[in-house]
Amino acid sequence: ECYNLLEKRGPVAQGQSGRLITGWFQVRILAGPPRIAFWTSSAEENTMAKAYVEELSALMKQVTLARSKDVHLEVKHFFAGAAVYANSKICITLTPVGFALKLSAEHRNELLQGQGAEPLRYFPQGPIKKEYVVLPARMVGDSDLLRHWVTRSITYALNSSK
Repeated sequence: ECYNLLEKRGPVAQGQSGRLITGWFQVRILAGPPRIAFWTSSAEENTMAKAYVEELSALMKQVTLARSKDVHLEVKHFFAGAAVYANSKICITLTPVGFALKLSAEHRNELLQGQGAEPLRYFPQGPIKKEYVVLPARMVGDSDLLRHWVTRSITYALNSSK
């Protein structure tokens, strides 16, 4: 079993030409000492992430028409997908696993127990991201319902310490 301790994107290695190589690195604990794996982003991954950024930006424009002046929302590249940050706090992701919201335990339970949401897990055997749930496609396609849950997610992120 593997546990990810750290993932980072940025200039992490220097090539023979002296220029920095941008890529991902990950520290993993296997059955022994930590190991570092390094890989660069492929053109395919960057194209896929750009599509997620565009899709998430469009969704946010539909559901956040009357946001407060005090809340700055920003959609950024996030691993192989996109994320929404409210005043620099991450609250929403759109990745190959789906549209996920950061929510309070009460709201997560409401969605998990009766609305068809699933816990967020980026990899089949990976850990569950405790504060997030993945919404079913029918909820993402319903602008009024999505607006309701996006507002709750933004509010929770702004009021949480993480």
